[in-house]
Amino acid sequence: MSDLLCKACEEARLGNSSLKQQVRIIGNKFLNNVEVSAQEAVYLLLQLPLKRSSRQIVFVNTNPPDERVYLLKSNIDQLPDDALVAENSLLCRYAKRSNKLSHVCLADYAALYDNSSTVDAAENSDDEYADAATVHTSNSQQLKKRNTVHIIQTFHFNAKSDAEKAARQKLMLYFPWRDESTDLLGTFNTHF
Repeated sequence: MSDLLCKACEEARLGNSSLKQQVRIIGNKFLNNVEVSAQEAVYLLLQLPLKRSSRQIVFVNTNPPDERVYLLKSNIDQLPDDALVAENSLLCRYAKRSNKLSHVCLADYAALYDNSSTVDAAENSDDEYADAATVHTSNSQQLKKRNTVHIIQTFHFNAKSDAEKAARQKLMLYFPWRDESTDLLGTFNTHF
């Protein structure tokens, strides 16, 4: 690798290129010629996963709505001008959950339930859902209870410097709500 980088340095110096272009040439040589072990090469060629875990992780974005990042729908150019362009997120699905699950908090919902369309559910042969309990919801969706609980990952807010956000996060995760702008605050001015 060091011989390859030395040759790349000599080639960059000989050419009529700026310092920025020389660094780019050397960087490209380094990135495109990385040494890997035989085992890693086989895994990459066969497209096998390099790691496996027994638990899945689900991220719950508990930031205030104006600080959240949303994924855009893939067919955004085909949507009407007044349509929502953000993908249906976990928080939207939680707020629109069926009345049978009105007592379930967001943390339990994210860890225990999985949304899938009825077509996907009929074709799903994954062992995780083999004997999962199914709750039917509107919009041709099925809510399946997972056999393996997912681990929840959220932002970490400092209870001293971001006391309002930390209290809001706890309410959001562990208090059942439908509309986060009204249900979490109630008649109070702050979340703590």
